[in-house]
Amino acid sequence: MRATALLAGACLMFAAHAHAQSPSSPPSTSDFVNKVADSDMFEIQSSEIALQKHPDRDTRPFAAKMVKDHTKTSE
Repeated sequence: MRATALLAGACLMFAAHAHAQSPSSPPSTSDFVNKVADSDMFEIQSSEIALQKHPDRDTRPFAAKMVKDHTKTSE
């Protein structure tokens, strides 16, 4: 239940940023950096949840790669 709430919160946070962007003006550098950080956080958390749910042999390596790659880009 906690994982579902966490995932839903991450989705809402990501959707709010996507909806708030005006199509007529490009995002500032700080807005872009914040959106990338939010996206990385979402990918890491959702992949960690996938790893906890007894994934099949195709999902496990993909989720592990997502955690590794997005953790690296966040650093």
